[in-house]
Amino acid sequence: PARTHRKAALEALPAAEQVIGEQVLQGGLPAVRQAVQKQNEQAKAQGGREVAADPLLAIAERLLPDLRAAEWLDRAEAAVADLDELDLRDLRSVVVAAESGAKGEEARALAEQLQTGLAARVEKEQAAWIQELTETLADGRTVRALRLSSRPPKAGAPLPPELAAKLAEAASAGLTADTHDDRWATVLDALSYSPVHLTVAPESTPEKPSEALVATVTKLASRVPKVAEAFGIEAPAQPARRRSRGGKGKKPAPKAAAPAPTPPTAAEAPTGAPPAPEAEATEPTPATEPTSSTEPTPATEAAPTTETPATDAAVPETTPEPQPDAATEEVAEAQEATPQEAAPQEAAPDEATTEAPAAASTPTDAPGDAEGGPEAAEEPPA
Repeated sequence: PARTHRKAALEALPAAEQVIGEQVLQGGLPAVRQAVQKQNEQAKAQGGREVAADPLLAIAERLLPDLRAAEWLDRAEAAVADLDELDLRDLRSVVVAAESGAKGEEARALAEQLQTGLAARVEKEQAAWIQELTETLADGRTVRALRLSSRPPKAGAPLPPELAAKLAEAASAGLTADTHDDRWATVLDALSYSPVHLTVAPESTPEKPSEALVATVTKLASRVPKVAEAFGIEAPAQPARRRSRGGKGKKPAPKAAAPAPTPPTAAEAPTGAPPAPEAEATEPTPATEPTSSTEPTPATEAAPTTETPATDAAVPETTPEPQPDAATEEVAEAQEATPQEAAPQEAAPDEATTEAPAAASTPTDAPGDAEGGPEAAEEPPA
């Protein structure tokens, strides 16, 4: 195609960017990278200064859409000029490239014209293909007909039923016990890519087939299963279906099963952990028993010992980490059994550590506990 639009797009660029634009048209961003790398290698060998690649690549990326659009316009105009004779593969490539290269009203009009022309060409080529296939079968050229049937102009278009039946019959007639091994190999190779490869069975087979013929049938067994069956060869299962669909279907199952067991284990872990602190929970129980039996006495004992000994004795007991677990268990047990008993148990150590303020915070029990000694001494004389 002519370079009219590409030349105009390059001339519209600054002089410093025209060289980069040429590289973009030649091979896109990879071509720019290679050009920069080659230039840097030459500069390094000559002791010159190397060029940074990132700024040049940024310019190339900016120029790419407009240059691609100009290139597509050149190709589209050339395709329209040769619409009736252009190869269908080249015409399809231009139509597909229109999705990203057609910009502007002029380009969209060309794209529509190319799509219409492609559809007309496909129908025309399809009719000519069927006609040629029919004539080839009539001339007895079976191998040519088989190879021609595997290349339809319209992708995915099935053969007419009558033509497919004639083609399968001709292929079967060419596979007999009297056929030479080379002819067997040629027909089977052409048949393996034909639309009728699954329906063709040989009319007869050699009584003692050669090793080369058996090897050929074994190689193509998955493509020509009825021919392989006639030779007593089992056609292998097609691995493509098992890999693509079966393999993908099996992976999600273990993924779904993996998270299922994890939540119960995580939930059981905290429930299984408390039994260990339960043994420690038995240690604070004796402290609760004396408090419940004689409430004033532990307070009077705690009052003199709060200065240093009580704190020293309480520190080793409170420092270990399991004690907060025991306290939480006592609170939980107190909420279920006696919620009122848990409060004094936790308040007792607070009163012991805060000599007088704790006594002031509890108007009923604390005054009696903190001043229990003097009041008890004054009550007997009364």
